[in-house]
Amino acid sequence: MSRVSLGRCLLRDHLRSRKMSQAEFARRLDINKRMVSHYCNNEREMPLDVLYGASIILDIPMDQFYEFEFGNQQ
Repeated sequence: MSRVSLGRCLLRDHLRSRKMSQAEFARRLDINKRMVSHYCNNEREMPLDVLYGASIILDIPMDQFYEFEFGNQQ
């Protein structure tokens, strides 16, 4: 059976492509801009409510915010 886990967060890439700063994104989501930095630097995983808000703000499906890693489970 395959095991799926979250890989690299793609939030930074999406913000850059939309020319939106981390500070502006944080303001729109009403979260601390330091947390956005943690997400962009893969230091923390986005909780579901932040992921959902990011999806709405950036008009990107939720499954497009992370790369997925697939491995075999033994």
